[in-house]
Amino acid sequence: MDYVLRQLKENPYSRRIMTNLYQFEYLHSGALDPCCYSMTYNVTKDAAEDRLVLNGVLNQRSQDVLAANNWNVCQYSILLMMVAQVNDMIPGELVHVIADAHIYDRHVPAVRELISRTPYAAPKVTLNPEIKDFYDFTTKDLIGPSFDLDVSYRDMEVCEMEQEITVTNGRMKAVVRKTGDFGIAFYFDGRFLTRCGEKGTAYVTDAEYEADKLCDYNGRNGRSSQNENYIREMLSLDVGEYIYGLGERFTSCIRNGQSVDCWNRDGGSNGNQAYKNIPFYLSSKSYGVFVNTPARVGFEVANVSVRHVEIAVQEEELEYMVIGGSEPKEVLSNYTALTGRTPVPPAWTYGLWLSTSWMPDSDAQITLDTIDKMKEYDIPLSVFHFDARWMDDFKCCDFVWSKRFGDAKKLLDAIHERGVKVCVWINPYISQESYLFREGKDNGYFLKTKDGDVWQSDNWMSGIAIVDFTNPEAVRWYQSKLGALLDMGVDALKTDFGERIPTNVVYFDGSDSAKMHNYYPYLYNQAVYELIQEKKGEGCVFSRSATAGTQKFPFNWGGDNEASYISMAESLRGGLSLCQSGYGYWAHDISGFCRTATPDLYKRWVQFGLLSTHSRLHGEQSD
Repeated sequence: MDYVLRQLKENPYSRRIMTNLYQFEYLHSGALDPCCYSMTYNVTKDAAEDRLVLNGVLNQRSQDVLAANNWNVCQYSILLMMVAQVNDMIPGELVHVIADAHIYDRHVPAVRELISRTPYAAPKVTLNPEIKDFYDFTTKDLIGPSFDLDVSYRDMEVCEMEQEITVTNGRMKAVVRKTGDFGIAFYFDGRFLTRCGEKGTAYVTDAEYEADKLCDYNGRNGRSSQNENYIREMLSLDVGEYIYGLGERFTSCIRNGQSVDCWNRDGGSNGNQAYKNIPFYLSSKSYGVFVNTPARVGFEVANVSVRHVEIAVQEEELEYMVIGGSEPKEVLSNYTALTGRTPVPPAWTYGLWLSTSWMPDSDAQITLDTIDKMKEYDIPLSVFHFDARWMDDFKCCDFVWSKRFGDAKKLLDAIHERGVKVCVWINPYISQESYLFREGKDNGYFLKTKDGDVWQSDNWMSGIAIVDFTNPEAVRWYQSKLGALLDMGVDALKTDFGERIPTNVVYFDGSDSAKMHNYYPYLYNQAVYELIQEKKGEGCVFSRSATAGTQKFPFNWGGDNEASYISMAESLRGGLSLCQSGYGYWAHDISGFCRTATPDLYKRWVQFGLLSTHSRLHGEQSD
């Protein structure tokens, strides 16, 4: 598609509206005769570059039609469609493919289905300009990650009329405009939802931007090119329409007027940064829009244009899904049917959780005395949580109990005898001071630099490395360390961190490091949650970072708030926002993580906390 997109930029007519695959195919398909295009190519193996090379030729009919109209862009798009439908290519064989001219009707659904079924096997077309009739195609793996979606295909009803094309899929309908400016309007049960078009769809780049150079009246040499390319879409808003969701956000729940950057950050609860960025928004008109990429996504909600939601990705394609429903609840149900339902956590998780907080002097006796004091005060306690300092300082994570707790197995048994479950704090970072560092380094279990070294940072513990969850062996290694804790008697694991994931690293499976920044929490929480289910048959994680689909591994809490009424309101907005983004369970640090609450604030926050789905008393400086 790189060549195709370059052609789109260079063609003034195409530049206006042909900026994604659907629109591009549609524009040309109506002008082609209802004939067949065919191509025969020989499959060979290029051992030097470990790739399959397809040397092929169009039939004469195809060459004549394309040459007569000088449709190079359309030509290579048709070839791309044909190659994308070739499965199980074997070196040495001849493959003959016939493609119908009506690309919009036939090829786009076929290619979309193929890519969905085999997401890492879609080919990329490249041009050999020295050969006139033959074209060099190379199959190249699509670089992950991609969201794990439960996509079911059904036959769509397509009806082409003089002015428009309608595509009906169940209760949803898309109406594609054939005349005038390109546009697609979306309907649910005949009710209008939103539309794209009106010069909203664009391929945006700063590369070779001549306008700045020619119109620079200040005598400068023009701005430096960053070679950044974006696909932008703009979806219409109605009068009085409000937008919600986009993850756990601590700003106003109504997103109108906000600029939202879907990029996970460890930024606390008092700004526009978020631990849990979900590229899904919910409209007050009972529909939702899901942008199907874990990459960084920018949303300008009634901001740049008060009549639109603007969506932009720094990619060469933008795929979004318009999800309908008769009411917001049904929209969320349809969205979670796509991205994953949340399992119901065990009944004991709904009780009160009490934490050691960050008490450096906590030990076995203090722990048992604290639990006994709760019983003395007649306060029902369900879970006791050991936070970061259950391990020795600077050795996180080695998953070894500090000697302060003595016989850890004996301590956990004593807690269980009191009818209380146990949770411990973990994260995916391994300090260089941990005995696990050498083991992980020698076996290639950590993220690496481009030079092949272990990527390290001092941003938390000294010389931390990060577990590479795209490596199956690394997952099993990490799970084996946690499995020993579960076998000892731990019931739940608090999966902290996972936001500060670097983008200048190399993953075991070759994943795109920019996309992995947001997607990392999915793999991290999946590995831990599945281990708990395997070992215990039930249980939960208590996670901070998330992306679309992480709701399958319940549940989440709201991160580092502070002991103030303002922060309590921020926490409430964060929880409402997360639940409007497909999450069913959520907690927060009752009374605030930072500093100590006043008595009046503590009482009020406990009331709020006990009405949340899950409730934990926890703080960095709680008395």
